Amino acid sequence: MESITTPVIRQYLAYLNGSDYKSAYIRRKVNSLKSMWNYLVDAEYIDRSPLRRIPTPKKEYKVPICLTTVEMEALISASEQGRSINQAFRNRAIMSVLIHTGVRRQELLDLKLEDIDLENSVMQVTKGKGNKMRLIPLNSSAYDAIKDWMELRPECRHNYLFVSRHGGRLDKSSLNRNEIPPTVETFSFICDHSNSAI
Repeated sequence: MESITTPVIRQYLAYLNGSDYKSAYIRRKVNSLKSMWNYLVDAEYIDRSPLRRIPTPKKEYKVPICLTTVEMEALISASEQGRSINQAFRNRAIMSVLIHTGVRRQELLDLKLEDIDLENSVMQVTKGKGNKMRLIPLNSSAYDAIKDWMELRPECRHNYLFVSRHGGRLDKSSLNRNEIPPTVETFSFICDHSNSAI
């Protein structure tokens, strides 16, 4: 134990940093080492930890995906190609809601007909993060897309807004088959509203 000093730990971290390991992997290594040495100090096996002055590597944050208005419209249009009329209108509504309201995928899948208030141009999300209910305004693009879809939506045994081609409730696997990138909905919403504020 005595041979493991702060300089030795620094050399080990320099090796990790020079070996193309991801920062998340290095952070886990440092945290594991700190936990082990803190335990040894608490158990009085050693007097102090050689990692007491070693900072934990900062977590890296990925740059958000930002789409221009033209790119967002192209993404929406691409979801309609090669589909039946009903599927095309449904997909346009799905993409418009994701892009223009910023809801999460599961929130979109949980939307029911009674959650949509076209008269006041709002929709209610009742199963959001933390199970909090909130009202989200609909801009003209989302409003028109939802309205068009609701007029074409087939009669079903359930009251979920979006349905599969067989009339069942749309689920995550069906949504993934529409090739909607997982982070587009949130970051496109941020960029869309940031551009509007300029």
